[in-house]
Amino acid sequence: MKKFISNNGMLKVLAVLIAFVLWIFVGMQNPETEKAFKNIPVRIEFAQNNPARDELSIISSKNQKIEISVRGRRSVLDNIQSAEIIAWVDLDDVTEPGEYSLPVQITMPVGDLLIERKTPSSILVRVDRIVMSEIPVQVSVSGEIDDNNYLRGQTTTDLKTIEVTGPEQELGKIAKAVVDVELQGNVSIEKQYYPYRFVDADGNTIEPEGVTSETQKIRVSVPVLRKKTVPLRVEFANMSEDWDQSVVTHTIEPDRVEIAGEESVINSISEIVVGKIDLSKVEGTAEFAFDIIYPNGVTSVDSIRSARVTVTVSGMITREFTSDQFVVENLLDSYVAEVVSDPVTVSLRGLAENLELLTDDDVTLVVDLQNKMLQPGTYEVTPTLRLTEGADVALVGELPKLKINITQP
Repeated sequence: MKKFISNNGMLKVLAVLIAFVLWIFVGMQNPETEKAFKNIPVRIEFAQNNPARDELSIISSKNQKIEISVRGRRSVLDNIQSAEIIAWVDLDDVTEPGEYSLPVQITMPVGDLLIERKTPSSILVRVDRIVMSEIPVQVSVSGEIDDNNYLRGQTTTDLKTIEVTGPEQELGKIAKAVVDVELQGNVSIEKQYYPYRFVDADGNTIEPEGVTSETQKIRVSVPVLRKKTVPLRVEFANMSEDWDQSVVTHTIEPDRVEIAGEESVINSISEIVVGKIDLSKVEGTAEFAFDIIYPNGVTSVDSIRSARVTVTVSGMITREFTSDQFVVENLLDSYVAEVVSDPVTVSLRGLAENLELLTDDDVTLVVDLQNKMLQPGTYEVTPTLRLTEGADVALVGELPKLKINITQP
């Protein structure tokens, strides 16, 4: 029995020795070592349950990375890839805008490893309040056109401002959103969408961090208009066709204007009428001012909005004639019409030698019932003036209405 116990003890000692030798052997084959892992991205973000997530924005350099040195068994370290290592910054204590120097935390994919070094060991994190702002839109147009025949019209956009959201300090850097467009020859840009860029107060393009907008592109129109110079003209009322420049003379200042518009519209315009002057009201020389009404889609290149017309009437006199000669024309055959008005006095104007040839009997007032479906009754109708053929005179003023009775025999 004592011999068995003695032999069993020897076996235990031998087993311990064998285990120790194996441990030494394994340790030599898989020694503890140190390994560097580079370019590990650092996660900088608020946790989903952090209430500051909706009020604050993180402003830090993008793609921040660190390098770490890890100690552990070679067999373990050799099986770890950099992509498996998680580097992150704890923002749980960040509740107000400002700059924070925060330590970098490391999570390894396996345990029993020691982080010897982190470079850098902390990261400066800037946090700002999230706000909304309206940024004005400006269009920058480049490209050349034929300035002799074309004019660049007013640029328009579908938006005057865009709404952006981001860190308050970053939004403060933005002066405006600029849309860059380029004209290709004498061709208009019509409702095309373009991206925009942010610029600061000095006109420098900037890329503010954390700024977003639902508006990605802005619709722009840049018309290229055809230019043309056309004369101005004035019309005259109560002017005989036989009156020449020895009777009526006039000047217009300016006498022509340069206009611009779509080519098809401009090509159809040969002149612009500024207004009409009643010569029956002109004695000697008179001046008239008119606002120039440009056709739809047409603009003045030189922003000329008015014209002044000077009219001189020479050698003209005015005489009154009283007429009781009334004629009704184009009455339905089944009806009878009678003018019951008193004799009418009319003023006629012309050269003295022409007016001396006229008498009251040469003046007739005509009531034309063409296209008038009048039933029996009494009506007031505006007549027209009919003079003896060849009478070179003009009516002054307007004719009074005549009262007529229509009956059916």
